Amino acid sequence: MEAEPPSPYRKLLSVLISLVIGIGSLWPSACSSSPQKSPSPDWLAHRSQIPPYEAYHYRTEWLDTTGERYILTANRVQRLRKNDTLYWKLEGDICLLHLSINADTIEKLTCMEAHLYLEKGHFIAQQAVRLQSQEGITLETDYLVWEKASNRLLAPGWVRLQTPKETLRGEGMEYDLTTRTYKLRRTRGSVPSPLS
Repeated sequence: MEAEPPSPYRKLLSVLISLVIGIGSLWPSACSSSPQKSPSPDWLAHRSQIPPYEAYHYRTEWLDTTGERYILTANRVQRLRKNDTLYWKLEGDICLLHLSINADTIEKLTCMEAHLYLEKGHFIAQQAVRLQSQEGITLETDYLVWEKASNRLLAPGWVRLQTPKETLRGEGMEYDLTTRTYKLRRTRGSVPSPLS
């Protein structure tokens, strides 16, 4: 039995996860220090409130082993701590492009805010989330979660799914990346009749 090719969404999200994992290794080498006088005790107390890593107008590009190119841009990227959990926060005009060798866009993910929890294996995209594929499939929502353990995309709120043949709207979507099937609750929209 032949294995199915990976879903474009699965590949796009796995690329995003691997990219953000690499962000931590890029920043320390980019930082430099200069001799300065000792900080005041006040400063040390305030320093604990500053994120361990932060970058503005962030852009990174890389090639995979097949020669396809990926570009990630965000207005701000931070590594933060919530209780005992470290996570990455991306803000403002986030765009992840997956380009072919010929520079054609294969997939594009855009949103205004994203959180990556590496230890939990969760990626959360929020606010004006739009995922487009080369095949003409567009997914729009305000909140999209990728769970690594279950290998699912979840959109608990409103969803608009547009393909070249149909446009569907609904409340709550689950997309299984393994079986490539989805459930969309409270569905409404237009689907062409199989009789026409």
